[in-house]
Amino acid sequence: MRMPLLLATCFVVFGATPAGQAAQPLDPHDAVLRMTTQKLATAMLEEAVLAALAGRQVDVRGASIDFTGLSATAPLAADAALVVERISYQPATQRFVAAVLATAPGGSAPQRISAIGRLVRETQVPVPIRPLPAGRTIAEDDLEWVSMGDRPPAANIARDPAEMIGRMPRRSLPQGVPVVTVDLKRPVAVARGALVTIILGTPNMRLTARGQALDEGAVGDTIRVANAQSRTVVGGVVRADGQVEVLAGGRPAAQ
Repeated sequence: MRMPLLLATCFVVFGATPAGQAAQPLDPHDAVLRMTTQKLATAMLEEAVLAALAGRQVDVRGASIDFTGLSATAPLAADAALVVERISYQPATQRFVAAVLATAPGGSAPQRISAIGRLVRETQVPVPIRPLPAGRTIAEDDLEWVSMGDRPPAANIARDPAEMIGRMPRRSLPQGVPVVTVDLKRPVAVARGALVTIILGTPNMRLTARGQALDEGAVGDTIRVANAQSRTVVGGVVRADGQVEVLAGGRPAAQ
């Protein structure tokens, strides 16, 4: 969350020196106290605004507030009660304008705070936790989540570990960099040039023959295989056991 841009009425929070008075030496302890007070007030306001937006059926899961305008006349007490009296929200830009009433215990006068900002949604994507060489099957412990801030990832970036786990990189993947989906492929079950068993099944019989794969393929891919005896080339589907099943009545694949 970015630090808010406070308006001129917030001099008490920052401890600015009024005009005509000599600047006093800065007490480090006082500076730390003021910074802590500012962060506390911002966090309290953020929580109140998020709750108000959620009450208006705005999805605020994983979101934070970027305050671009904020006014206050005095520091907020840690036990102050905040009530969002009015809030307007623009879904297209995710910007809001809110009027907040802050009531502190002890009978002090309530404050009315104007807040302007936008809803920020942090996007996280899975990336390799270490360099991954081409041809290695990606496992769950090869990945970690990284934040991309509120910048949406490109459409061709893998956003879910399920898109990567069990796949193989087509090229070496660097550590910590979002992965483009076209750089992934399913594990090769049959390598090009490998000797395979060709299966031809019909309702009444089941024939097998030895052949050679002319393409590489993952489970479910259709590849070309050449019969070792007849040298006829047909198309078949790669099975999980590494065999290639030819559809009955299928025509020889183009050579």
